[in-house]
Amino acid sequence: MKSPAQQRQGSDDEIDLFELALLIWQEKVTVLLVTVFVTVLAVFYALFATPVYETEVTLLPPHASDIQGYNQGLIALKDTDSSWLTKHTTKSVYDTFLKRLYSKELRNQIMEELYLPRLPEKEEILNRQALQQRFEKIVSVRRPDPKNTPDLYTVQVRLSDPEHAAELANGYVELAVQQAKQRLKADVEAEYTRVQLDLEAQLASLLQQAEQERKSELTKLTEALWIAESLGLEQPILPDGKSTIEGAAYVDRNLLYMRGAKALQAQIRVLEERDSEVPFIDEYPELAAKLALLRAFKLDDRQVNVATIDEAAEVPIKPVQPKKTLIVVISGLVGGALGVGAALVVALIKRRRRA
Repeated sequence: MKSPAQQRQGSDDEIDLFELALLIWQEKVTVLLVTVFVTVLAVFYALFATPVYETEVTLLPPHASDIQGYNQGLIALKDTDSSWLTKHTTKSVYDTFLKRLYSKELRNQIMEELYLPRLPEKEEILNRQALQQRFEKIVSVRRPDPKNTPDLYTVQVRLSDPEHAAELANGYVELAVQQAKQRLKADVEAEYTRVQLDLEAQLASLLQQAEQERKSELTKLTEALWIAESLGLEQPILPDGKSTIEGAAYVDRNLLYMRGAKALQAQIRVLEERDSEVPFIDEYPELAAKLALLRAFKLDDRQVNVATIDEAAEVPIKPVQPKKTLIVVISGLVGGALGVGAALVVALIKRRRRA
């Protein structure tokens, strides 16, 4: 049960709240005027503020078929273990593209080519640093949902000119794609050049080795011929006690003159009249075929892609700022609160003057 003092306190509180509500009601005109004034200001701002439009390009990794051109060298060489050339994957190609997408060089080039030319000349000259800071807010590269779609990126542009916004977003991505392709093409062609030089060096080494072997064989046969002619051996002679195969191998290894002068002369003539060593080099045809394929291969940028444009930027119709309805609602609430405050102040001033 409440004490008399507590009952009086509760009664005083009720009287105070009632008097407060009465004071506000007595100054309802003030509340209304302040609320209307603030709301009208907000409406004027919403109507005459510069609208801001937003558009974006959505990006995903390239498909496997999009990067096949970068691996044509591997396919041509049948280099399954990538010991000759780098194997490009959709991830590695997309990573190269993303590096260009985030690069300062790209942002500066886009600002110079697509943003500044549309601005008033005085603004461009007098506020260069401020314009660069503004551009950082106008164009943004984002990853909307890193957890569920980690490979999805967007290039978002916010401008007062909707057509310029779409042009800027699409141009930004187009230039990033172009620069990434140029980088990858340069890397691929540099690798092809390196492998071509390596193959050419191998083929030259094989030819030189075969030539040396031919000269060495000629020297051996010439000496054997001199011995055979000196001994008067015209026909081949096999060693006693050996089979035909064993005897021939023994003669070839130790006693070439036992082949006989006629056989030696024929062999020397064949070696001296040989036009090319290529048919006698087992590795040469395969290496030469690989070299021919690499020389004939030309990377066509039109046949490859470094990213998938899931959705290009379109010219936005409705601005994202200012949010007129929200501004009016908030201004009404704020105006009402200010009106109540103003009404209480006016009521208290009047009461003090009467006292």
